[in-house]
Amino acid sequence: MKKAAVIVLFHPDTDRLLLNINAIAHQVDKLILVDNADSKSEFSDVIVKHNIEYISDHGNKGIAYALNRAMEYCCKNGFEWLLTLDQDSVCPEEMIKTYEKYIHDDVAIISCAINYNNLELIKSDEEYDYIDKCITSAAFTNVEICRSLGGFDEQMFIDRVDYEYCYRVTKAGYKILRVNTIVLDHILGDLRIKKIGDRVILVEGHNSFRKFYIAQNMVYCQRKHPDIIAKSVCYTKLFNFILKTLLYERNKYKKIKSIIKGIKCGRRMKLDIDKWICV
Repeated sequence: MKKAAVIVLFHPDTDRLLLNINAIAHQVDKLILVDNADSKSEFSDVIVKHNIEYISDHGNKGIAYALNRAMEYCCKNGFEWLLTLDQDSVCPEEMIKTYEKYIHDDVAIISCAINYNNLELIKSDEEYDYIDKCITSAAFTNVEICRSLGGFDEQMFIDRVDYEYCYRVTKAGYKILRVNTIVLDHILGDLRIKKIGDRVILVEGHNSFRKFYIAQNMVYCQRKHPDIIAKSVCYTKLFNFILKTLLYERNKYKKIKSIIKGIKCGRRMKLDIDKWICV
């Protein structure tokens, strides 16, 4: 079985990226870097050393576009599974070897537990669980299933691209499996933790650019998948998103303005596009 991994880049922290590359390169047959910022000169020696396939988008066209280009490479070169990674995640040893134990015809994605900034949020006594959705980083994705479902939705640019694909996966009758014995070290740079009694609140601190896309894509996903996300649930989450921004973040006015703009744009996005991989 041929397997690859892709890291999508956008002005990465070089030291963290090198840790990421060194952790995964020997676990797969090919490592792909899709660069949304044309930063090859910063790590050209590493590309040669690890025989990396480097793809430049010549401008930032979004995470979904980048993932689809990696999927197209896999389709054309006979790779059956693709591990998708954020540039600031570092994989544990033996991750792919462990994932391979859980490959079945009806499994479209294999993921793992995530340790956000040394805060372990997933605690399970089970060896693995079937779940509804997972994040992009450390998702081991069946290439043929992804191709058949049209790939990742390039209208979304960034944020919830992974969740939207998961919704299509489950609606098509496939499964998403989380291996709880594998934990990914994942860094969210602006994450702050607030505690109210026993409740833990994660304050991501995204800038207004990200706030826009989070809000837009929450609305878009609800409109695209009303059978999975109720409208009332979506707008309750948006209310809490605004409230958390007001209570815990700086530049409140600018961020709230971006959220409202995102909600309006999400209502206008087209719903009839369903294919982005051209293979």
